[in-house]
Amino acid sequence: MSKKIILVFSFLFSLFYIKSQCNSVLNYVTVVSCDNYNWNGNNYLLSGIYVDTLQSLNGCDSIVTLDLTINSTSNSLSTIISCYDYIWNGNFYSNSGFYFDTLQSISACDSLVTLSLIIKEATVDSITVNSCDFYSWGGNIYNQSGVYYDTLQSVIGCDSILLLDLTLSNSTFTNDSVTSCQNYLWNGNTYNFSGIYTDTLSSLEVCDSIVTLYLTILNSIQGDTLDVSSCGEFIWQGNQYIQTGLFSDTLISNSGCDSIIYLNLIINNSFEIDENVNACISYNWNGNIYNLSGVYVDTLQSSLGCDSIINLNLNISNNQIFSDTIMSCNSYLWNGLYLDSTGQYLDTMQTIGGCDSVLVIDLTIYESTFVNDSVSTCEFYNWNGIRYSLSGVYIDTFQTSNGCDSVVSLALNLFPVYQDTIFVSSCDSFVWYGNSYNSSGIFTNIFQTISGCDSIEVLNFSINNDNNTSPVNFELVLDDYCLETHWSIINSDGIIVHQEGPYDCNLNGSGLQSNQTINRTLSLTEKECYTFTLYDDFGDGLGAFHWGGSDGSWLLNDLNGSSISQGQGNFGDSLSISFYINEDFSTSIIESENNFSEIIAYPNPFIGETEIHVTNFKGLYDVTIRDIQGKIVHKLNNLSNNYFTFQSNIMSRGVYWVILDNYLVIKPLKLIVK
Repeated sequence: MSKKIILVFSFLFSLFYIKSQCNSVLNYVTVVSCDNYNWNGNNYLLSGIYVDTLQSLNGCDSIVTLDLTINSTSNSLSTIISCYDYIWNGNFYSNSGFYFDTLQSISACDSLVTLSLIIKEATVDSITVNSCDFYSWGGNIYNQSGVYYDTLQSVIGCDSILLLDLTLSNSTFTNDSVTSCQNYLWNGNTYNFSGIYTDTLSSLEVCDSIVTLYLTILNSIQGDTLDVSSCGEFIWQGNQYIQTGLFSDTLISNSGCDSIIYLNLIINNSFEIDENVNACISYNWNGNIYNLSGVYVDTLQSSLGCDSIINLNLNISNNQIFSDTIMSCNSYLWNGLYLDSTGQYLDTMQTIGGCDSVLVIDLTIYESTFVNDSVSTCEFYNWNGIRYSLSGVYIDTFQTSNGCDSVVSLALNLFPVYQDTIFVSSCDSFVWYGNSYNSSGIFTNIFQTISGCDSIEVLNFSINNDNNTSPVNFELVLDDYCLETHWSIINSDGIIVHQEGPYDCNLNGSGLQSNQTINRTLSLTEKECYTFTLYDDFGDGLGAFHWGGSDGSWLLNDLNGSSISQGQGNFGDSLSISFYINEDFSTSIIESENNFSEIIAYPNPFIGETEIHVTNFKGLYDVTIRDIQGKIVHKLNNLSNNYFTFQSNIMSRGVYWVILDNYLVIKPLKLIVK
């Protein structure tokens, strides 16, 4: 491609400026170029105003301004679909392909044109048709075989030639006349009446073959019916019949069709009957008397005149007599009757054969004896080798010399012997029923109830003035019924310093704390006497084994491991142990283990929720929150985390104290609810 540059010089003005003996020259140049322009060693691709300063021969400046217009070369693509050939820009094309040509635009720049040419040829299709009689194609009716063509135009405007190879065949017509008896089967159809019938078939040339049937139906002749009654068998038309029924035979009429005759036959058979008879002594049969068992035959004639043979299987039985001697107690059940008196009794029964069977018994009745006895005694009673511990009516049966029962009834009334053991521990002495006890031991008092039985009370007393040290360790293994269990420790002024329970169990046993082990470390003030009491509301202590569960146990030791109280199982409704605390090391132990623990809360005062922390503390602890009057408003047990959250919705506005129950040396926290 060549570039044509048109330069138009226009001298606009010249200004002369005198400086250092030189006059500067100003020039303005306008240029139009294709794609780019090279000016004074620079290549420019965009239209614009450009300035360059040159030096004249005499050394003065010559300033040139370039007004540049850049016109781009254009490219275009045309897609043409043509039939057979195509003429483009004076050239003839007969093949598909891409063709190029370069033109000049009005701006004197090149314009590159690309032609995408697709040449379509005419198409020729042929079809072969076999038809009957005539064929309709392209709007024309053809009655003869031959090759025909039609020219259509495709969607792109080119010719599409169709060739038709046509073969015509003619339909055929056939007539048939038939005479038949009763009915006629023709081309899969059964015809019962005379008439003209038409059927269309397909020939080998696929055209119809039309057949017409002229049909005549001749009916069969129905003959007479012969009614016959015979014994055993009957011969008819050469055939033997031994069963009752309606039979037919077919003959040929003059016209060649069937003539049917019928036999209505009743066969009366001879009968042979077996009779089985059991008779007593003799039997009368058909006028004859038979005294012996055997088989007898007689032949009779039925009302239809046929023989009837009867076989008699006869069994003759004689009457029987049975006797027995019976001894019974009180009464005897015989053949549905209760007999209660001595004597001879007779009954007649029927045997399997229907004959009489006479039963005779000689009955002796012995009477049973009955003895009633009444006893009132204490605690238990031994009777006939058996020890009874409950009141009630008891019966024992003996046998008399004649083998009848001798029944003895015992009305037993047992009065209880009461025994109650109380466990008492004191730091010095204990007064019981007016007696003062100063030493440990087991003491007994026996009283008599209004029923004359003993009432025994046992005192299990111990002096516990050992030099015990605090804190004390309490281990309680709960039984299955821990809802009944609770305990307390009170000082000598009767003030409760520690208490817990009842625990989380169901009323009928089991539950969240069933059979759990409770461990508590309890701080107690020194130089003080305390009483530990363990309670069971049901009265069976920790004895659940009797009810199918597991027994519980308890262990109370001082700081040095000395046992204050221990035991397991049933202790009744309560047990009490008094003990003396000589020294209390709780403060030093807590401070050394928990590094000066304290209770803090944030926020405090608060509304809604606050978070309470127990700092520098290790181990389980119980928390009690009391109001300003000392009333308990909330309790939390067995906490292990060093913090917990607390909601104010269970309390009204005011001042409360947060106390660690089992670590009283830790200073309580003053909590304010706004």
